[in-house]
Amino acid sequence: MFKKILFLLLVFYSLSFSAVVSERQEVAVFPVFSSYELPSGAAMYFDNQLIGILSGMKRFEVIGYQYRLDYNSAERFIQKIQELKKQALSQNPKYIDEDLGIAVIPASEMQRIVNSFFVFIPSITGFHTREYQVEVKYNEKGKIRVKFVTEYEAVVSVSIKIITAEGKLLSTYNASQKATSQSNPMEAYQSAINSAISGVSFHLRNVEDFKIKTQILKVEGGDVYIELGQNRGIFPGHEYFIQQETKFMDKFTTKTTTGLIRVREVNQEYSIATVIQGYPTVGDQLVEAPMGGGRFNIWAGMMPMKIDANKLEIIYISPSMSFTSTESFNRSSYAFAAGISLELELGYAFLFDTKIGIYINNPLAVNFDAGFGYELYFGQLSTVIGLDFSAVGISKYLGVYQVDWWNNVKVKNTTFSDDINVSLNGGTLGIKPNISINFQPSQRFKIRAFGGYALYFAPYYQLYFEQKGTSGDDKVSETVDINDANVFFLVDGKTQKTIPMDFSGLYGGIEVIFRF
Repeated sequence: MFKKILFLLLVFYSLSFSAVVSERQEVAVFPVFSSYELPSGAAMYFDNQLIGILSGMKRFEVIGYQYRLDYNSAERFIQKIQELKKQALSQNPKYIDEDLGIAVIPASEMQRIVNSFFVFIPSITGFHTREYQVEVKYNEKGKIRVKFVTEYEAVVSVSIKIITAEGKLLSTYNASQKATSQSNPMEAYQSAINSAISGVSFHLRNVEDFKIKTQILKVEGGDVYIELGQNRGIFPGHEYFIQQETKFMDKFTTKTTTGLIRVREVNQEYSIATVIQGYPTVGDQLVEAPMGGGRFNIWAGMMPMKIDANKLEIIYISPSMSFTSTESFNRSSYAFAAGISLELELGYAFLFDTKIGIYINNPLAVNFDAGFGYELYFGQLSTVIGLDFSAVGISKYLGVYQVDWWNNVKVKNTTFSDDINVSLNGGTLGIKPNISINFQPSQRFKIRAFGGYALYFAPYYQLYFEQKGTSGDDKVSETVDINDANVFFLVDGKTQKTIPMDFSGLYGGIEVIFRF
């Protein structure tokens, strides 16, 4: 007897806490409201775009569409949809009593089903347009021509309120965007609308009632098979929390997050994911954990900056002037560098990154990288293999060349009549293959150790001459390539034609990553 009772309790427990798998949720979209005079067809365009987004997410079923223009109040619109749902229930074979031949539906069940939909009430809360003339340059038979064209600008602010069938406010989406067009004002309006509602999908994925919930079907090695796939709008790169429910005192239920998985492959009705954290088992509840796919990183490390000189004399000699600047450099092989970077997650594992940093040395150097990578996941650890295209450069002020008041100075074909500021500008281009080891203690945070080899092969430096007190259209300036016959360097007393600076070599550092 005791064993039977224990068995029944276990069965009841498993049924009570069986994983929830999301069905498509019914939503009704009320016609867009605006007190502004919109272009012809603008309201319908907004409606169509919004409904297109909801349909494309594949987690919603738009209902009552044919009645949405027949009612001028959301309350009457909701009542009509409730009536339609009641009619559908009365004809559902599931509720037909065979003896009575009519639908027998408990009142509580009727109330739950009739109210199991959400209403979207969109409105345009701000609208402004203007037109103006802009200058456009174009090439005609090798000559630069200028013409003026009309440009249209539209600024649109939208608000989408999401309410339950009982009239409770669930969530609100607000956005404002500006767009321009040189064709017509409607095109500017449409571009502004598209930009304004582009964030609707991500906003809805973060609404608790709309998050996809599913379960684990199978665990095979490092692969986790989960129910649902393309049929619910799941994509590679989507992440899900593993949740466990605990019931105590026969009244209260607590939910605990025990792990994280990342979707790698999506099929029509199931998906395959990689474990990031935790120890998933068959039947575990999964809850969508939306991320925007961005990363903001702060990094620091040692970068190659080989300076083969303690003392460098930069000399420019022309028929009308002789300029010499003596600079004290730090003879070094490496420089401490720090900076920030932005990464964009593309699907499951591809990354696109941009990075900027400063080399702390004499002279200071600025570095900019852009590239891509591929991340291999091994639980909380991962490895990124990447390649960056890189530029690093310097700008060193060298001093003032004083021009006598009675005498003009000529640099190449430019005449200077007053004192001249002189600087050394330039840099080099290259590539940086790299590899990193990452540790992810939580969904939104990672720490990375990175390294690689910087190979620079396209140096370009020049002397820049600018007359003091000139600017804008009146600026008097000239540049001279350091390969010019009038430029040379004295490196620790020895003459050479190249600048004694190289940024190639091994590098490494630490990076903290904030995912958003």
